[in-house]
Amino acid sequence: MATRLGIVQLASTASYELAYDLLGQNTIGNYSTVRFYGILHVTGYYINWSSGSASVHTSGLQGIGTRYNRGDHVIIQRDFTLGHDGNGNFNAYIGASIRTTYVNGDCGGTLTLPRILRQANMTSANNVTDEENPSFNFSNPGNFDLIAELEINPTNTHLFSRRIANTGSYTFNLTSDERDTIREYLKNTNTATLRYLLYSNNRQFVSYLDRSISMVNANPILGEWDFHDSNKKTVALTGDNKKFINGYSNATANITSSATAIKKATISKYRFTNANQFIETTNYEETLTINAITTPTMTLTVYDSRGNTEISTKNVEQTNFINYIKPYFTSITAERKNGTSQDVVLKFSGKFWNGNFGVKANTISFSYRYKREGSSEWINGNTTLNVKTNNNDFTCEQQIQGDLGASGFTLESNFTIEVILNDELSENISGNTLLGAGSPAIAIYKNCVSIGGAYDERKGGRVQINGVPIDEYIKNVK
Repeated sequence: MATRLGIVQLASTASYELAYDLLGQNTIGNYSTVRFYGILHVTGYYINWSSGSASVHTSGLQGIGTRYNRGDHVIIQRDFTLGHDGNGNFNAYIGASIRTTYVNGDCGGTLTLPRILRQANMTSANNVTDEENPSFNFSNPGNFDLIAELEINPTNTHLFSRRIANTGSYTFNLTSDERDTIREYLKNTNTATLRYLLYSNNRQFVSYLDRSISMVNANPILGEWDFHDSNKKTVALTGDNKKFINGYSNATANITSSATAIKKATISKYRFTNANQFIETTNYEETLTINAITTPTMTLTVYDSRGNTEISTKNVEQTNFINYIKPYFTSITAERKNGTSQDVVLKFSGKFWNGNFGVKANTISFSYRYKREGSSEWINGNTTLNVKTNNNDFTCEQQIQGDLGASGFTLESNFTIEVILNDELSENISGNTLLGAGSPAIAIYKNCVSIGGAYDERKGGRVQINGVPIDEYIKNVK
């Protein structure tokens, strides 16, 4: 019996009805076949008109008879193929009409057809590591045949095709070779997109979900390595290339066997580090040297193509790490005796590392030089400096020769005096001081006097001007 969609009253003794029958549904094509009827209901003895036509859905008006007696009459019948939406649903308004020279009418209604069960669909899937088995859940309302596949960083390269049963869930129990295939795709990264694909009805339909896959336990394995002091100067002092002098020894790392990358990665580089210094290489057979190390801790890091690392740290034994301190001056002065003498006393002090490197103790030596104010010429001093040491301190207070030899420094001139220090590791550490001129306003010698300069006892006389006897000074005045 047909199902009514709509009806319209035409006259007191007649009405027009739209009805339908569902003839069938095509799951593959996702459509239904429906037969629509235009039915004239006559309740009087008869109804007639001189001409008329009727339609159902999109049939267009079709000619009909001119007289119908009491009863139900199918005046138009047409079959239609109605396509469903992607979810298998159909819902639409369907209309019908009748046109005559006596009466007219339109009717219709909303047609809702049974849903056509469509493709299989994934409902959930898990994130996995390279050591786990991917799994997913699905629905398959059409009870289609199923094929499951995986894809890494979707590039249309599908992996590990499996025909699976319609059980609602599936787990890929990956073989060792299949895991290695995935790791090859991930050889330059630790994470990627894992796409689950579910095909149904002989691959006509596909459903997919994207999840993540990550590498675990994939750090490279570092080979054997060691390090030594490669600075010939410091090794000569310590007598052992396993001893290191802070700030001076050069640490050289030797990698005796290559690191091993795992899970299809490759080794990209090695980094040798001391404090904030590092050096890198891609070839493990190359030596790696850091100059002037500042800590006893050495680190070798290997990197693989994924950016994973393995770190090995080694420390110099405490007794083999020498905390040498570069020597320095704490004060330097040079003064004329009594402030007006040619005789000059040099005083200086400072600190140094007073220890034994291993085969040689640290020793210090000093020298000095000077230059007259206004001159760029340095003159090396001739006095051997007798420096006293006490633990890590050094001091010196000594009269020194100058431009007048053993007589000291010219009174009328200013001088810059520079003291130079050397030890076993540091050279030409210097500090300087200014020596002022020494001419007095009045100088008294016994019962004699000199004005404007020191009294020159060799020239004699009761009164001198700037060291010249007054009578001689007056003769020279022009």
